[in-house]
Amino acid sequence: MSQTTPQQTESMKASNCFAAVISLMLNNPKYKPIESHLAQLSNLLIKIDSEIPGSAESLLNAIVNGQSQH
Repeated sequence: MSQTTPQQTESMKASNCFAAVISLMLNNPKYKPIESHLAQLSNLLIKIDSEIPGSAESLLNAIVNGQSQH
């Protein structure tokens, strides 16, 4: 049995969060026209987070809070 690394665990947590948000949006008819874009965004965020765990969360927090990190 293989063990997961802390980075893999963080990436899985982020993936689950992204999937949950995207799922909520997809269940709302309002977002049906952008369904494919939401899926692409979710996949991109997961890829970003898999390369540098926590980076996608930081990016989303910066967007939500209107901040940029230099």
